[in-house]
Amino acid sequence: MFGISFSCKKNYHLKSGHISPKDCQELLSWLKSDSDQILWSGNTFEKGLTLQNFLKHQKRKDLFAFSLIDEDQNLCAYAEVVKKTRLQFNLCRVIVKPCLRRLGLGKSFCKKVIDFSQKRLGCTRLTLNTLENNTSALSCYLSLGFEILEVKRKSRILKNQWIDLIIMCKNITPQKKNLSLS
Repeated sequence: MFGISFSCKKNYHLKSGHISPKDCQELLSWLKSDSDQILWSGNTFEKGLTLQNFLKHQKRKDLFAFSLIDEDQNLCAYAEVVKKTRLQFNLCRVIVKPCLRRLGLGKSFCKKVIDFSQKRLGCTRLTLNTLENNTSALSCYLSLGFEILEVKRKSRILKNQWIDLIIMCKNITPQKKNLSLS
C-alpha cells in the first residue's frame, strides 16, 4: 500500500490494493439501480454484483485496485487497472461517491491512477470502455487525453434500450518503473 496526497477542496489519499469488505459494502451502496451497476461494471458481474462476488473479483492477479480516501478515512472513489499485455492496461470500474460527483474529484483521481500506471506499472497504453449515455465519464476521459478508438453500435441493453459502447485509448510516454513505495 502507498499513498499520494493531493488537494481538491479537502485532503485525499490515493491507495493501491484491495479495499476492505466494509469499503466494498460502501461502494456497492453507491449503485442504486441495475442501470447504475451496468454503467459501472458492464458485464463483469454476470452472476450478480454481490459483496461476495466483488471481494472475489478483487483477488484477480491481473487487477490493480485503487481507492481515494479522505482525511477521515472514508472511501471517496474507486478504480481498477487490469493488465492486458506487458505494457497495455485497461482502466475500468471508476466510481466516485455520489455526493462528491461533479466537483472534479473523478478527473483528479483518474490522473493519479494514470500516473501510477505509467510510473509504477510501466504502462504505455491505457484503454477503457464507456457507454454513450454516460456523458460525464465520456467528458472526463476526453479531457484526460483519451481518444475514441471504436464505437460498438447497440452493444449493451440499458432500460430496454440498446446503447453504443465506446472504446477509448490513451498512449502514455513510457517511464522507468519506480519500485519504491514511499
